[in-house]
Amino acid sequence: MDKATFRDMKISTYFTIHELVPKELYAKFEDKSIWFLERETLLLADFIRDRFGKSMTINNWHAGGSLNNRGFRMPDAAIGGTLSQHKFGRAIDFNIAGITPQEVYKDIIDHSDMYMKAGATTVEDIAFTSGWTHIDRRWTNSPKILTVKP
Repeated sequence: MDKATFRDMKISTYFTIHELVPKELYAKFEDKSIWFLERETLLLADFIRDRFGKSMTINNWHAGGSLNNRGFRMPDAAIGGTLSQHKFGRAIDFNIAGITPQEVYKDIIDHSDMYMKAGATTVEDIAFTSGWTHIDRRWTNSPKILTVKP
């Protein structure tokens, strides 16, 4: 497969590699950047996209946008915590077209069983992420979605 074909290839039902890895990782590893993602995180992103039936933005650097670290993050990335779930490929920050992060957060809380079946374990408190939604798959051993404050 040539590089031009891969650049447009979806790695899940809805997403390309660029939407889930930072520009610097893709520049170094190109198609091998997929090695740094967890399949279950991709499946969770697809579930959320299906749930709302609207466009979902994680990273958009590949389309000239400024969003670069909302999927996998490089271990030395200055953004986020040292042991952020993003640095393990288990977290995404996202926006859904036409739906506020507050509405998405409420849907996650109100339908936590459904999100947990899709692999979600944790959401960041909307008071700290009012411009986006953070969801991840960290091990919590909890029967319900954990809400964390960064």
